[in-house]
Amino acid sequence: MTSVLLTVPEISCAHCAQSIVKALSPEAGVTHVSVDVDHQQVRLDFDPSTISLDRVREIMEEEEYPVTEVAEVAQA
Repeated sequence: MTSVLLTVPEISCAHCAQSIVKALSPEAGVTHVSVDVDHQQVRLDFDPSTISLDRVREIMEEEEYPVTEVAEVAQA
């Protein structure tokens, strides 16, 4: 399992957050999606053997929320 923080400057409201969760949650390999509107970030937990980060970026682009930065979240 991999956890990342995606920086998405286009996030500006709760509707944006809902759209992102709705787009990513049904994807095979995605186990958790949460959106922080204030910090314009998406936390994504996923299985990289099932869905690639490139595919995640593609989905975000399709929804018109391009990802500008990706940071891995350290696992405890």
